[in-house]
Amino acid sequence: MKEPIMQDHILAASIRNGDIPSFTRVYETYHAYLFRFALRFLKSTEHAEEAVHDVFLKLWENRDGLNNESSLKCYLLKICKSHIFHTLTRAGKEQAVLQL
Repeated sequence: MKEPIMQDHILAASIRNGDIPSFTRVYETYHAYLFRFALRFLKSTEHAEEAVHDVFLKLWENRDGLNNESSLKCYLLKICKSHIFHTLTRAGKEQAVLQL
């Protein structure tokens, strides 16, 4: 992860107001961290990159609901974990179907 960025609550407020440079700053700061986290579970660079893309897409789409009281890192990690869980669940179901 890059050097610490401005306080999360300031970034969250800026993103909530549609500030693209703040969103870009969060992306540049947390992308590599989230990618490594996703790769550890998904074992595929393609799936890990898709997970991270989904995280930032959801951040932007749901920016109105951003809470500037909580950590952006924790919020992004929560979205990433959810995506990983759904990806692995889907893969498990597909594997079960293939075994029929």
